[in-house]
Amino acid sequence: MPREPDTTDDPRPRGRRPGPTTTPQEVLEAARRCFAESGYDRTTVRAIAREAGVDPALVIRQFGSKEQLYVAVVTQLTVLLDAAMPPGAGREESLGTWVATAYFGAWAEPQTRLTILAVLRSIGANDTAAQVMWGFVRERLLPRLLAELPGARPEDFVPPMAAQLVGMMVTRHLLALPPIVERSDAEIIELTAAALDGIFERAVARGAARAAESELETELETELEAETEAGVEAEAGVEALPDQR
Repeated sequence: MPREPDTTDDPRPRGRRPGPTTTPQEVLEAARRCFAESGYDRTTVRAIAREAGVDPALVIRQFGSKEQLYVAVVTQLTVLLDAAMPPGAGREESLGTWVATAYFGAWAEPQTRLTILAVLRSIGANDTAAQVMWGFVRERLLPRLLAELPGARPEDFVPPMAAQLVGMMVTRHLLALPPIVERSDAEIIELTAAALDGIFERAVARGAARAAESELETELETELEAETEAGVEAEAGVEALPDQR
């Protein structure tokens, strides 16, 4: 009869660790801290489990994989940013100030700060964050901005706006460039708001230029159609005259 292996001295954990039950939210918070500190590539399921104080099997059982856990972290960021950007109806500040204040104000919340850092540290390593964030911009932020930017198209302002916001976050919180770090939050918001207002103004100007060009094309087409119709009528009239020969 084959002898069963002796596991009494096996130090490896089996199943769930003893102690209070760890909820998915606690694992999510542990993952947020790990992704914020190490980025997507350098973070492992074991590291997240160690941070949460659970067995790695529990992490997989609750979220399926590291990527699915990362999606949950980034998705939560969109919820936090959405809450930080209430409708702008009735506000007195400029559109750029509204966006900059809401965006940078989110950094005052530790949970949001960690999640944004988790996204920034994972740029280039995983395109999941970009897909989730673009979904938020497309579905939640763009309609609010387009409502106040008559004639503008997303391609007129989204790329420079994203570059401004992400660039400021990278230089301030990842690269820690002294000229940026030394400025107060209020100064950063003021500088960013001015840049965003310029971007929005140019977007509206492009929209107005397109509208004027379209109107001119319509007028030219109308005149051409009228001239064509006049020519046809004149030709018909000539053909209707009796032959004088």
